[in-house]
Amino acid sequence: MHNVAIVLNSPAALPEIEEKELICADGGYSRVVGAEKNIVIIGDLDSLGYAPKGVPIVTCPVDKDYTDGERAIRYAAEKGYEKVVLYGADGGRMDMQLSNLYLLKIAYDLSLHAEINGPKERVFYTETDFSYKSPIGKRVSVLPLGDQATFLSSDGLHYPLDGLTLTSGDTIGLSNKTVKDEFRFRLKSGGVLVFVEK
Repeated sequence: MHNVAIVLNSPAALPEIEEKELICADGGYSRVVGAEKNIVIIGDLDSLGYAPKGVPIVTCPVDKDYTDGERAIRYAAEKGYEKVVLYGADGGRMDMQLSNLYLLKIAYDLSLHAEINGPKERVFYTETDFSYKSPIGKRVSVLPLGDQATFLSSDGLHYPLDGLTLTSGDTIGLSNKTVKDEFRFRLKSGGVLVFVEK
């Protein structure tokens, strides 16, 4: 699978970036200066504050109806990548953290496999069947993105999701635990964010 990392501008510590190709959303470049990677910068350069020499830059207007992170997702789709891994999605402003979660939905709608790789957890978005290999005893939280989400079945979780409907006002999807080395669930309707402890 043709993967690319998208590095967002966050003050939080970054885990090791595994991918060799990077799309930096504006100030995200400051987190990887000097890395021996294939790097492209996307943005209006307002947070970075300068145009690095020798690095390709896809310039965005200052006044725009999207974030540099969203433009980076769309750029990845345009370039034919199949999977994007986002780094730097947490920490800093809470409104930006929330909008960074929405990037997973944008990627999903563009038929991109996507995940957030944070210091303590990985985050995914799905509207269909989902499975993930994880050691037993890891925390899993499942939250609806939208009005509600209804599950058909689940396996490998301490608290089964079978027949459960989560609404945007529920917290019941927080802090489940894995009881097998792979968990899975099937959705009947809606979309969910899946947070898996590392």
